[in-house]
Amino acid sequence: MQSGTNYGSNLSADASSSRFAADYERRSLGQDPPALAEGEVHVWRLSLAEPALARAPEDYLDAEERARAARFARPELAERFSAAHAQMRAVLGGYLGVPPTDLRFGAGAQGKPALSAPAQPWPLDFNLSHSGERALLAVGRGGPLGVDIEATRIFDTMDDLARRIFAPAETAALEALAPARRVAGFFACWTRKEAVVKADGRGLSLPLESFVVRVDPDMPAALLRTDGLADPPPALHDLPAPAGYRAAIAVPQATRAIRCFALA
Repeated sequence: MQSGTNYGSNLSADASSSRFAADYERRSLGQDPPALAEGEVHVWRLSLAEPALARAPEDYLDAEERARAARFARPELAERFSAAHAQMRAVLGGYLGVPPTDLRFGAGAQGKPALSAPAQPWPLDFNLSHSGERALLAVGRGGPLGVDIEATRIFDTMDDLARRIFAPAETAALEALAPARRVAGFFACWTRKEAVVKADGRGLSLPLESFVVRVDPDMPAALLRTDGLADPPPALHDLPAPAGYRAAIAVPQATRAIRCFALA
């Protein structure tokens, strides 16, 4: 990727674009936000350990967000939630040209989080995911988005969980992988499915076995069966992720490009 202040890492939205060697262009809150063209999706990488903010994260949040943060049992979880939501506000406020604290959120179609204020010159679609010390924020203006990032790790119940939540074809594909590749396969499947579910917007009412994603972690992300999804279904892509993480995004089929940025 060519680094600079005006252009992000570009991912052309075609069938081969799920795998690409790119980093995230670093941008600060002091810069003008990148132009968001219709048919583009911007993906922002956010650090939860060192938030790129001018003030404490809590200063950006509304009363409801502060209350949600206070309900976490562990302080580090509350801090990560606050850092993710504060940086989300900072980025979205930049696109809309308003202070982050002026943003108001409500429930959109099927309960999915959506901006309720201020009035927008064009619909701004967004989706946030965070895991461990990392977060990803997807922003677009062409339809529903779903992004997921997960810290990968080995855990004893992985096989049982896969059999419970993955479609039978996905479970079979996971079990066919060499043992050394199964953790990567599990999280490839998990993030790809979660991205699709979040873009769909129905949450738990969408049966997870009703659609099938590619499980092989070394092959491009793909939807292999789309029963139960909207027509047309979303386009599915893997995203660059730091070591120890896996990430994927589901975007409208008409998306022309995905551009990647890092808030720094």
